[in-house]
Amino acid sequence: MIADILAWLWQLIIGVGLALALAYLVYMLGLGLVFRRLGEKMWLAYVPAYNYLVLIRILGLPKSWQAVVFVPYLGPIYSIPIGIRLGKIFGKGAAFSSFWLTLGAPVGMLIIAFSKKPLNLDVIKEPTPHIDTKKLKQLSKKHRA
Repeated sequence: MIADILAWLWQLIIGVGLALALAYLVYMLGLGLVFRRLGEKMWLAYVPAYNYLVLIRILGLPKSWQAVVFVPYLGPIYSIPIGIRLGKIFGKGAAFSSFWLTLGAPVGMLIIAFSKKPLNLDVIKEPTPHIDTKKLKQLSKKHRA
């Protein structure tokens, strides 16, 4: 009985691992096609973590964001304005971008990569969204108390 449970658990772990690997491969393919449409080299999308730094640079965001996006709990918060800014370039709204370019990125990247709308590169020149980290810290301290 225990052997059956362990075998089932092992199969579940392998299945989830394969699903995540496939999702990441689809994400990298979509991001590579997005990079190509934005005039970057497609292979940059296939380098884990560095592809995110390249995306921040392409979008004209401050260099400080490159460090902050890898901080636990702050990274997901910063990924939303990054997704919205990327979506604006491809003519997508905030609702689409907030979901499909963050949590649903494997599918969302393919959707914008194959989008026929002309690129709106003026978005890159727009002011950078400001996230007040001091207020976030205060809110988290209040939440803990």
